[in-house]
Amino acid sequence: MSERKQLRDDVKGALVKTIEGAGDVVDGTIGVTKKSTMTTLRGAESVAHKITDVTSDVLVGVLRGGNELGTEIGAITKGAVIGIVTGIGEVASVTIKTLSDTVRLAIESVGQVGGDVGMVARRAVHGAITTTSGVALELKDAAFGIAQGVMIGTKEIGGDVLVTAKNTVRGTIRGAEEISGDVTAALRNTTRGLIHGATDIGGDVGAVAFGAANSAVTSTKDLAIELADATVAVARGAIRGTSEVGGDVLLVAKNTVRGGLAGAQEIGADTTRTAQLTAQGLIKGAADVGADLGLVARGAVAGTIDSAKSLGLKAEDAASTMATALVEAAGEVSTAAVTTVRNALTTSIDGVQVVVKAPFKKGGDSSKA
Repeated sequence: MSERKQLRDDVKGALVKTIEGAGDVVDGTIGVTKKSTMTTLRGAESVAHKITDVTSDVLVGVLRGGNELGTEIGAITKGAVIGIVTGIGEVASVTIKTLSDTVRLAIESVGQVGGDVGMVARRAVHGAITTTSGVALELKDAAFGIAQGVMIGTKEIGGDVLVTAKNTVRGTIRGAEEISGDVTAALRNTTRGLIHGATDIGGDVGAVAFGAANSAVTSTKDLAIELADATVAVARGAIRGTSEVGGDVLLVAKNTVRGGLAGAQEIGADTTRTAQLTAQGLIKGAADVGADLGLVARGAVAGTIDSAKSLGLKAEDAASTMATALVEAAGEVSTAAVTTVRNALTTSIDGVQVVVKAPFKKGGDSSKA
């Protein structure tokens, strides 16, 4: 039997024995994976060259053990990520790459073992984020690297980047909340990381933007983040990340709006307010990195027009509401920004003539704010 197969089998057996005896899945998994990781690395000639193989083998072992027990895969994944990272920390420095590689390997492992990839992504990110409280890493920087890792892992198993983006956002919020970290900064940088990661793998960046915005908004229903913070953060991060990789800001703005409005509809949130907040985030994100405000504005309006039918609104009213919000947001940047945005919206978008006016309210008088 090879050394790597032996490690997988040992970890699987230890997990089964621990969970059957103790009951607490997360804590039990942390204990098994930390000990296995730490012990194996301490016996290695070169720790740096061994970390990836050990991480992969420990993950496969615990996931197989979880399957044998019929245990919820999310709890196993969260515990495994925390245990592996803390185990590595006992013998080597934990870096952002450590976290990125661990979540990547968690997704690749479920591809081997079988299970809900979205759930594994969510709980792997959740666990990785919580480990930042015990190592010398900034939460926002770690969130960026973790998000890149999940995108790479998703590509390796042929997964759905939209599903991964949704679950990564939710996992980030849960993890940052658990350690009382800056949830907004973590979410903003997670979205940047998702865009960078999707670009690196040649993935559908529009789908990633949609998924991230959708999850940010729907998460406000049951997690400790306000609609304003979530919506602005994800939109700002999406545009900033897109500009950094030289991507299509119009496409990303359009899909960020579509995802956010779909999320608002799902949870019964105020769609007008969601549109206004998304506009603020998009314009702030563009201003942060000097992106083309005109393209961002046109993309945002196009996304609103696309969403109008499902929201039960006239395309003209929806477009004008978004246009108004964009101009108001540009006013917080500069007079020149207002001019740029206004000029970009003077021609029709997707066959709709855009008029800047007071925000609409569904079922009410569109002339009233």
